[in-house]
Amino acid sequence: MIFGICLAWWLFWSYREVEWDFFRFLMALFPLATLYVGASLLIPTDAESVRSWRQHYFEIRTRFFALNLTYLAANFLNTLVLLGQPIVHRQHILVAILTGLYSLGLVSKRPRLHAAIALAFTVCHLVAGTLAMRPGSFGASP
Repeated sequence: MIFGICLAWWLFWSYREVEWDFFRFLMALFPLATLYVGASLLIPTDAESVRSWRQHYFEIRTRFFALNLTYLAANFLNTLVLLGQPIVHRQHILVAILTGLYSLGLVSKRPRLHAAIALAFTVCHLVAGTLAMRPGSFGASP
Protein backbone atom coordinates (compact mmCIF):
# COMPACT_ATOMS: atom_id res chain seq x y z
CA MET A 1 0.00 0.00 0.00
CA ILE A 2 2.82 2.39 0.88
CA PHE A 3 4.60 1.70 -2.40
CA GLY A 4 1.35 2.25 -4.30
CA ILE A 5 0.87 5.61 -2.59
CA CYS A 6 4.45 6.63 -3.42
CA LEU A 7 3.89 5.60 -7.03
CA ALA A 8 0.65 7.60 -7.19
CA TRP A 9 2.44 10.72 -5.98
CA TRP A 10 5.33 10.05 -8.36
CA LEU A 11 2.89 9.87 -11.27
CA PHE A 12 1.29 13.12 -10.15
CA TRP A 13 4.14 14.78 -12.09
CA SER A 14 2.19 13.86 -15.24
CA TYR A 15 -0.23 16.66 -14.37
CA ARG A 16 2.42 19.40 -14.54
CA GLU A 17 1.11 20.88 -17.80
CA VAL A 18 -2.61 20.64 -17.05
CA GLU A 19 -4.56 23.87 -17.35
CA TRP A 20 -5.89 24.03 -13.82
CA ASP A 21 -9.21 25.11 -12.42
CA PHE A 22 -10.78 24.06 -9.13
CA PHE A 23 -12.76 21.16 -10.63
CA ARG A 24 -9.63 19.72 -12.30
CA PHE A 25 -7.75 20.11 -9.03
CA LEU A 26 -10.44 18.13 -7.20
CA MET A 27 -10.37 15.48 -9.93
CA ALA A 28 -6.61 15.12 -9.53
CA LEU A 29 -6.80 14.82 -5.74
CA PHE A 30 -9.74 12.41 -5.57
CA PRO A 31 -7.74 9.24 -6.39
CA LEU A 32 -5.15 10.17 -3.77
CA ALA A 33 -7.91 10.64 -1.21
CA THR A 34 -9.22 7.13 -1.94
CA LEU A 35 -5.72 5.74 -1.32
CA TYR A 36 -5.58 7.58 2.00
CA VAL A 37 -8.93 6.19 3.10
CA GLY A 38 -7.87 2.69 2.02
CA ALA A 39 -4.65 2.93 4.03
CA SER A 40 -6.67 4.17 7.01
CA LEU A 41 -8.90 1.12 6.72
CA LEU A 42 -5.92 -1.23 6.71
CA ILE A 43 -4.24 0.36 9.71
CA PRO A 44 -6.81 2.20 11.83
CA THR A 45 -5.85 4.99 14.21
CA ASP A 46 -6.59 2.68 17.14
CA ALA A 47 -4.27 -0.06 15.86
CA GLU A 48 -3.62 -1.27 19.41
CA SER A 49 -7.22 -2.42 19.61
CA VAL A 50 -6.81 -4.83 16.69
CA ARG A 51 -6.55 -8.29 18.23
CA SER A 52 -6.18 -10.20 14.95
CA TRP A 53 -4.84 -8.47 11.84
CA ARG A 54 -6.08 -11.34 9.71
CA GLN A 55 -9.61 -10.97 11.06
CA HIS A 56 -9.40 -7.19 10.70
CA TYR A 57 -8.30 -7.51 7.06
CA PHE A 58 -11.14 -9.82 6.16
CA GLU A 59 -13.64 -7.57 7.93
CA ILE A 60 -12.59 -4.50 5.91
CA ARG A 61 -11.62 -6.23 2.65
CA THR A 62 -14.77 -5.40 0.66
CA ARG A 63 -14.50 -1.69 1.52
CA PHE A 64 -10.75 -1.78 0.86
CA PHE A 65 -11.05 -3.37 -2.57
CA ALA A 66 -14.06 -1.20 -3.48
CA LEU A 67 -11.95 1.87 -2.67
CA ASN A 68 -9.12 0.53 -4.79
CA LEU A 69 -11.49 -0.01 -7.70
CA THR A 70 -12.74 3.55 -7.19
CA TYR A 71 -9.11 4.72 -7.26
CA LEU A 72 -8.49 2.94 -10.57
CA ALA A 73 -11.68 4.33 -12.14
CA ALA A 74 -10.93 7.88 -10.98
CA ASN A 75 -7.33 7.65 -12.12
CA PHE A 76 -8.42 6.26 -15.49
CA LEU A 77 -10.90 9.10 -15.90
CA ASN A 78 -8.20 11.61 -14.97
CA THR A 79 -5.85 10.32 -17.64
CA LEU A 80 -8.61 10.77 -20.21
CA VAL A 81 -9.90 14.16 -19.06
CA LEU A 82 -6.87 15.88 -17.58
CA LEU A 83 -4.12 14.42 -19.75
CA GLY A 84 -5.99 13.76 -22.98
CA GLN A 85 -4.79 10.17 -23.04
CA PRO A 86 -6.56 7.94 -25.56
CA ILE A 87 -8.77 5.16 -24.22
CA VAL A 88 -6.49 2.58 -25.83
CA HIS A 89 -3.07 3.17 -24.29
CA ARG A 90 -0.25 0.92 -23.12
CA GLN A 91 -0.59 2.20 -19.55
CA HIS A 92 -4.07 0.72 -19.33
CA ILE A 93 -2.66 -2.81 -19.33
CA LEU A 94 -1.65 -2.30 -15.69
CA VAL A 95 -5.08 -0.81 -14.93
CA ALA A 96 -6.74 -3.89 -16.42
CA ILE A 97 -4.55 -6.26 -14.40
CA LEU A 98 -5.17 -4.34 -11.17
CA THR A 99 -8.91 -4.19 -11.88
CA GLY A 100 -8.93 -7.97 -12.12
CA LEU A 101 -6.92 -8.36 -8.91
CA TYR A 102 -9.11 -5.92 -6.97
CA SER A 103 -12.28 -7.55 -8.27
CA LEU A 104 -11.04 -10.95 -7.09
CA GLY A 105 -10.21 -9.47 -3.70
CA LEU A 106 -13.65 -7.92 -3.49
CA VAL A 107 -15.54 -11.17 -4.04
CA SER A 108 -13.23 -13.81 -2.60
CA LYS A 109 -12.90 -14.83 1.05
CA ARG A 110 -10.07 -17.30 0.40
CA PRO A 111 -6.91 -16.40 2.36
CA ARG A 112 -4.53 -18.02 -0.14
CA LEU A 113 -6.03 -16.04 -2.99
CA HIS A 114 -5.61 -12.85 -0.98
CA ALA A 115 -1.97 -13.71 -0.35
CA ALA A 116 -1.52 -14.20 -4.11
CA ILE A 117 -3.31 -10.90 -4.79
CA ALA A 118 -0.97 -9.08 -2.39
CA LEU A 119 2.07 -10.60 -4.12
CA ALA A 120 0.74 -9.83 -7.62
CA PHE A 121 -0.16 -6.28 -6.55
CA THR A 122 3.39 -5.74 -5.26
CA VAL A 123 4.99 -7.18 -8.40
CA CYS A 124 2.76 -5.04 -10.66
CA HIS A 125 3.71 -1.88 -8.80
CA LEU A 126 7.41 -2.73 -8.64
CA VAL A 127 7.53 -3.43 -12.37
CA ALA A 128 5.49 -0.32 -13.17
CA GLY A 129 7.46 1.89 -10.82
CA THR A 130 10.92 0.74 -11.78
CA LEU A 131 10.69 -0.13 -15.46
CA ALA A 132 7.70 1.40 -17.16
CA MET A 133 6.75 4.66 -15.53
CA ARG A 134 8.74 7.80 -15.71
CA PRO A 135 7.32 11.11 -14.55
CA GLY A 136 5.05 12.36 -17.28
CA SER A 137 4.67 8.95 -18.91
CA PHE A 138 0.88 9.11 -18.59
CA GLY A 139 0.76 11.83 -21.21
CA ALA A 140 -1.21 11.52 -24.43
CA SER A 141 1.53 9.84 -26.48
CA PRO A 142 0.87 6.10 -27.15
